[in-house]
Amino acid sequence: MASTKLYHLIPVPMEGKTLFPLNQLKAVDLAAYQRHRKKYQGREALLDRRIPPLACLWNDVLHLCLVDPHLIRDAKLAAGLPWPQRGRAVAAFDTAGGEFTPDNTAIWHPSPTRTKGDFGTPAKEFTPYHAHHLGALGDLPDRTRQHFEDCAKTGQQSFLFMGIPHVLHRGALSLEICQIMRV
Repeated sequence: MASTKLYHLIPVPMEGKTLFPLNQLKAVDLAAYQRHRKKYQGREALLDRRIPPLACLWNDVLHLCLVDPHLIRDAKLAAGLPWPQRGRAVAAFDTAGGEFTPDNTAIWHPSPTRTKGDFGTPAKEFTPYHAHHLGALGDLPDRTRQHFEDCAKTGQQSFLFMGIPHVLHRGALSLEICQIMRV
């Protein structure tokens, strides 16, 4: 089977060599948990979002992306939005490594009709993880490009992964099993 990459932004600062879901991070490093929880300010309802196929919460999983981060960066810059001058560190996990299975990983397909502030989790937006389903999900959706353009025009905060399917992995992942790249 051909391998596919799953990407995760490496937090700044990164302590240790393991990426933890937010709820696990709370037990490992309370200060880091508090820093990373702040990104949900104004969107606290997300913390109660359920992931039906994994029987867990939104913050019990790592959120990975199939879209090459260079495409996301290029779309942000094309829309006139900033990107860090030194770039972002990104972990690229190979799906052929065996860490991702239908028991611990699911795919979330955000509905194109989802509106801002809609934090529901209809089961129809989730599919079980299977590597052969991933290939078609590596393109940057037009909806994401439009989001960047709209945010550039209005001055609203942009969300890097708006409209992009997420691969949700229940559990921690070691940075020692991935390629680290700067985008």
